[in-house]
Amino acid sequence: MLEADPFSGTVFVFTNKNRQALRILVYDGQGFWLCHKRLSQGRFFWPEGDDPLTLSAQQLQMLVWN
Repeated sequence: MLEADPFSGTVFVFTNKNRQALRILVYDGQGFWLCHKRLSQGRFFWPEGDDPLTLSAQQLQMLVWN
């Protein structure tokens, strides 16, 4: 469905339905890392629809840290 190889170093970012949490999945060469971040207030900006997005490293950093 995502048409990307999870073993290639691609970072997969998912959000839950109410956009209060992110999950980031990445393979580091030895195994998978699953990172979870949940906001105590507010929501993550996430475009409507089911189409996969492509983010730059800077965009991902802004999404996670801001």
